Formats: sequence, structure tokens, C-alpha cells
Amino acid sequence: MADSIRVEHIRNEDVDRLLTEMVGEVVSVTWTRVALKSNGFHTQVCLRGKLEVHPNKAQYRVLLSEDSYAYFEPSDVMAIVPFSKGRRIFIG
Repeated sequence: MADSIRVEHIRNEDVDRLLTEMVGEVVSVTWTRVALKSNGFHTQVCLRGKLEVHPNKAQYRVLLSEDSYAYFEPSDVMAIVPFSKGRRIFIG
């Protein structure tokens, strides 16, 4: 599994390449009010599912149902962090 990636230190093209390599994997997409912290009691949303490329190819998504989904672009990614149950993509 890959090392943690701090996106502010790499180019968007690199993030897009990494996300493309992860398509088909089960990932967690996390938005949190407290940057890059996933534990504790603070405002956060996390969605776990298979990473897909949106049909328009400009966005990625985790789509569970009509009412449960996450869409994002490489420029939204703050970090990609390995966890015991797969990688977590922090967006903001």
C-alpha cells in the first residue's frame, strides 16, 4: 500500500494519475472540518465504496445510490492516506 501523500507537495496531474490507478478499489472519501483528522468527535462525512471515474472523465466518484454519493476532482484532494481497510481520500 502506498505511503501517505500530502497533495500540497505534488502536482494535480500526479493526483489524477494516482486516482486513476485506484479506480476499482474500495476507498473511503472523507470531508472533515478538521483537516486530515478522521477520528474524534468533530464534523465529518465519510463514504466508503468503489472508486469510479465519472462518465465525463473530469471527476471521480464513489456512488452507492441515488442519495449516497461523493463526486470530486483531483484539485479537491488534500491527501490520500493508507488505512487498514484501504485508502482514505481526504477532500476539501
